[in-house]
Amino acid sequence: LSPSGAFQPMASHGEPMGLADSFVVRIENITAARLYANVFNIGLQRSISLLSDAWASGVLLLPNQPVYVGDTTTGVLRGFPLSWPAGLPRDQPRHDVVMAMISSEAVDLHTLESPSYLARPPLAPRPLQAHAPNAAPGVARDMRPARYAIVWRDYRLFPIDASLELG
Repeated sequence: LSPSGAFQPMASHGEPMGLADSFVVRIENITAARLYANVFNIGLQRSISLLSDAWASGVLLLPNQPVYVGDTTTGVLRGFPLSWPAGLPRDQPRHDVVMAMISSEAVDLHTLESPSYLARPPLAPRPLQAHAPNAAPGVARDMRPARYAIVWRDYRLFPIDASLELG
């Protein structure tokens, strides 16, 4: 978002941003199927936070209808503010990542979120279907594996208290 609140598309990777900038994630389903998205931030210190936590089992993506993660209930684009972690040196820009996991089924992926994720011993990898018991409780499910895709954008966050709107 620009400082005036207007939506501005970002480059796929490496866009410069400052601490006075904010971002909104625009997702559009260009298929004929209903899909779901869980949107995460993998922060400067590699902590993982779920940005789409307002949707318990992912954001519903209807065909050809864009959805904005970072808007308000009134439809105003508010965006996610950027911040610099305390204790992280401010000597250079760092890469921050926004990732969307798109799935063919509603899946609660809150279990992937944890600020202390890297401090725990690694767990054995689990397929996306292993999270299915958390999705849509009370709904009968067949055992077909969920299909999924991961899309990400990264940007360079500069440790300055200004906007780097270059447009």
